[in-house]
Amino acid sequence: MYYNVKDVAKMLNCSDETIRIRIRSGKLNAKKFNNQFKISENDVYDMVRENLSDHSLSNEEVKEFIKAMTAN
Repeated sequence: MYYNVKDVAKMLNCSDETIRIRIRSGKLNAKKFNNQFKISENDVYDMVRENLSDHSLSNEEVKEFIKAMTAN
């Protein structure tokens, strides 16, 4: 599954620009299609994992963390 910048920003409760900055800095992998960035679900999870400094978390654990983080 692929997300656009707006989807990832909403998922992570941050601004679109924050996501674009992470893409430009290489902290978030993205592909450009028709002048729009597309970010894979796994790349989102990898970025979250990296920021948590816990590389042992499974994708499901990261997904649950994101849900808990945005539930507030």
